[in-house]
Amino acid sequence: MLYFLLFVFVSYFFIFSVFIVYWLINPETKLTNQDIEAISIVIPFKNEQNNLPDFFQSIINQQVSKAKYELIFVDDNSDDDSYNLVKTFIKNLPNAYLIKNLGEGKKQAVITGVSFAHYDWILQTDADCMPNPFWIETVYTKTTNAADLWILPVLISQNRKTLFSVFEKLEFISLQASSAAAALCGCPLMANAANLLYKKNLLLNNIEDYRLSIPSGDDVFLLHIAKRKAKVDYLKNVNALVYTKPNHNIKDFVKQRLRWGAKAKYYRDTFTIILTILVYLTNLLTPVLFFLFLFAFYPLITGLLFFAKFLVDFILLFSFALYFSEHKLMKNYVIVWILYPFYIILVGTLSIFTNVNWKK
Repeated sequence: MLYFLLFVFVSYFFIFSVFIVYWLINPETKLTNQDIEAISIVIPFKNEQNNLPDFFQSIINQQVSKAKYELIFVDDNSDDDSYNLVKTFIKNLPNAYLIKNLGEGKKQAVITGVSFAHYDWILQTDADCMPNPFWIETVYTKTTNAADLWILPVLISQNRKTLFSVFEKLEFISLQASSAAAALCGCPLMANAANLLYKKNLLLNNIEDYRLSIPSGDDVFLLHIAKRKAKVDYLKNVNALVYTKPNHNIKDFVKQRLRWGAKAKYYRDTFTIILTILVYLTNLLTPVLFFLFLFAFYPLITGLLFFAKFLVDFILLFSFALYFSEHKLMKNYVIVWILYPFYIILVGTLSIFTNVNWKK
């Protein structure tokens, strides 16, 4: 038992310590030799009439001086007023298009939009997001052909003070921090389709690996394609940030995380599988470790392992949150950290039996 605990927690501590080092030693992404001709921004949407006005405003607010781009809205069979809202919005925009999904589901909507795109680079986002005012300009001027897929930052936009809201935001920051650090150390782990830049042919030449039979996962399966056949990087820049809206309640939050977790059983990337299992085991054993310490089972070792996990989690989250000016949330770190293992156990276990779907 003790040796197993040592193996799991030391492995976790080592990997996440490496993540911390790479996050800290990598400076903000600077403009070098920008060689992207233009960007096609693809926005798949379905029943987003309540979110589209905020997205439209964020596009209107874009501060663009150099960037050449087009907007491609792809309607995935919406049955609300989304299509008409987009149609009205793009009426006076010179390089904006509204097209219908040629298939069904988000992945088919993405493929439809990417196939329609006139440029070689695709900037993908969602209709419920709100990009930073310098988003387009930053992505255009700070990314190069040095990578075929760029993971871009995403955060939750909300200022509510409830425990649930704080937990959701810090949990999302933990995912983003791990994603960013892993990419920076050359072992990309996750991506988020709310903010993703990639070469058009990376998708179109590898559709068979896009796992069309699985409705969701357009981001992670494209990332796995890029890991095998191309190069992946992370754009570390505050102005490349996109905000996504929080879930309305705990039920919606859990359902979303179950959908995300359900994709894990379809992973083929070895590092992602290993780390997913390691994170699950570490959180499963964290309460066990605490009780072993209380009952004086090798208290020095179990106490050190418990503290080491607490510390490495804190440093990674704090350094990432500080960079994006979200560090005030860390005053709630202790309570969130205590709840987190039980959340991981619940979601990780239930997601095994959950089907993956996009929107009804």
